[in-house]
Parts: sequence; structure tokens; C-alpha cells
Amino acid sequence: MPEIRFKGKKVRTPEIGEIWIPTAEIELITDKKNYFCEMIVDSGADITLVPRSLGEFLGFSFAKEKIREIRVIGEQAIPYIIRSINIKIGKYLFKSRIGIALIEEIPLILGRLDVFDHFDIELKQNSKVTVFKRTVT
Repeated sequence: MPEIRFKGKKVRTPEIGEIWIPTAEIELITDKKNYFCEMIVDSGADITLVPRSLGEFLGFSFAKEKIREIRVIGEQAIPYIIRSINIKIGKYLFKSRIGIALIEEIPLILGRLDVFDHFDIELKQNSKVTVFKRTVT
């Protein structure tokens, strides 16, 4: 089974110093636009989440939508709407639901819903690599 490997990135915080953040290079695809980006791979996130401006860029509207709220650790609730989108990781393309936050102050987060069904994902802390292995469906 072929692997897709991503190095992630190092960040420095004043509180704890340098840390490794697992990331993956993703393509988000709609009928109107494609967007290549680096997302944080977050096995604790229920859903993939992007800021409002990216949702608008991809062609989504927000009128008359059911607004939901998601809570992140130590933060207040973030309002968001759910949309379906195509996601491409490596050469693998699949449909996924994502949350489009109605705020800007969030990072790009690759969450479990629909994504983790397609891959076994390993976060290799010692080698600072995230490995995606395609599961047989």
C-alpha cells in the first residue's frame, strides 16, 4: 500500500519552545475553484475546519444556513456551517464534509470526519513525519 509522507513544520512558542506540528499538503476542490494548502492534521478534531474567507474563495455562500457551533479546547464556541467538497491528498480524491467557520481567526485543520475513513494516519513524533496510508475500501 503506497504511503504519502509529509514533514510537518516546527514552530516556536514562548511558553514551551520549539514544537513539531503534523501537517499535510491538501487540495480543496469545488466546481468553481481549487485551493492548495497546508493543513494541521488533528486527530482530536471532529471535522475539517477552514476560515470564512477560504469558504468564500471556494465559492460557498452563507445565506439562510443552519449555523452550528463547535468548541475547541480553551476557547469559546466557533459558529460554522457544513459543506461538501472534494479533497485531494497525494493522488487520492474523495468527497468530504468540511466546516466553514464564520470567523477568520482559526488555522486550517484537517479533522477526522470523512478524511480518516480513507487513510490510516501515523503521526511519527521522533522522525517528525506524518504518514498517510490508503485504506482499502
